[in-house]
Amino acid sequence: MHIVVCWGQITDSEVLLTGQQNWRTKCSPMFGGLVYIDYYPKDSRHYLKFEFEARKKRRPHYSLRAFARDLDLSPSALSEYLNGKLTFSEERVLQVCKKIQLKTIQKEHWLDLIKMESSSSKADREVAAAKVRARSSQEKGTIALDLFQVVSDWYHFALLELIDVNPEYQDHKAASKALGINVKTVKESWERLIQVGLAEKQDGIYKASTLATFAGEDVPSAALRNFHAGLISKALIAQEEQPIDKKEFVSIVFSFRKEDLKSIKDEVYKFQVDLTNKYAQKKNKDSVYCLSTQLFNLVEEN
Repeated sequence: MHIVVCWGQITDSEVLLTGQQNWRTKCSPMFGGLVYIDYYPKDSRHYLKFEFEARKKRRPHYSLRAFARDLDLSPSALSEYLNGKLTFSEERVLQVCKKIQLKTIQKEHWLDLIKMESSSSKADREVAAAKVRARSSQEKGTIALDLFQVVSDWYHFALLELIDVNPEYQDHKAASKALGINVKTVKESWERLIQVGLAEKQDGIYKASTLATFAGEDVPSAALRNFHAGLISKALIAQEEQPIDKKEFVSIVFSFRKEDLKSIKDEVYKFQVDLTNKYAQKKNKDSVYCLSTQLFNLVEEN
């Protein structure tokens, strides 16, 4: 079971859910408390790989050569680094960190990964490895919006559910057929999920790293809009093509006081959590569905 919870306004890439002591952090023992985390990869190349993926999401024609130019690197050096044929010096890492605006703790993590992989001192390698393990062991589940952007297409999270339904969907072709996407997209999606820490692959078997993923809350973001838009487009197809007994479409138009909007949003969220807690934890599951809610103003306001 894997549940993705994405609030729908959402653009500041630095926004994360924090451990607010309200019912959202306590409503489900499955979800547990939400914590503020940074991204701590296990591969020193992942920071640049994700930055490149995020930029390509915003600008589909953005090339590796353009990325190298923006980082003040030669295209060959960047390519060799990303392919594991070259190691960056501490000076070069700091230069690149400044270009992509990594936080201090992320700079330190990147440098520790470099030391762990290539330091000539055994003691330095062991210390760096200990620091990397300590950071990586932090509670998972909340994802920064800049990372969520990389996996914001709906099928990433459908893949996490499919493998919970039937092991046959570990096969890229089977998953491709089930979701109506090509095999290459399935393969690349698993790679992205692993890179952002939402999935793991052990002995050739994929599995979700967390029971739930939380992204954003009441702030504007292209990544969240893309996620919701993708599922809304799937809903429109389902409305036309799926039989009535396989779906449920309900729309209610009603009026209320503006001061009650927050309470209504909280109750809708609680309903979704209660419903998924009740049914998503049962054994012998055989279906993957999407439960989406849209609450929006029908009246144009000046």
